[in-house]
Amino acid sequence: MDCERIRMNSKSTEIANRRFPRNERERGSVLLLTLFLTMLGVWIASTMFISATSQYRTALAHRQISQGNWLAEAAIMRAIGELNRNAAWRAGFTNIPFGGGTYSLTVQALDKQLMKLSAEGRIGVKVRRTIEVIYDTNTKKVLSWKEG
Repeated sequence: MDCERIRMNSKSTEIANRRFPRNERERGSVLLLTLFLTMLGVWIASTMFISATSQYRTALAHRQISQGNWLAEAAIMRAIGELNRNAAWRAGFTNIPFGGGTYSLTVQALDKQLMKLSAEGRIGVKVRRTIEVIYDTNTKKVLSWKEG
């Protein structure tokens, strides 16, 4: 039994050590193919990483701009509520914290019944969105809405 095992081991060693004939042109081709495929994989992975990073930054900027718009709109809605309760209200407000940012509003009387409401929503130091509204206190209607 041991003799058979020794013979089998020697045959497998013999097969493993046997050199197969190769063409001179084929020398190093496997190395070049492996190198090429590795470089291709690294290029694809880095392109995907850069694309994902860019998409994340774009989505974050869009979200912050939307939040700034919502903050400015919240300031306008609050001011309209104040004007509906008290048509003589002109105080406005400055840097009111709300929803992860702040909003401010100024009120300017254009005449006895028309008010210009200028609102600003801020997210951090980078995002600042403004809305200007002309509001009629008699009819309680927005006559003009301009986002900037």
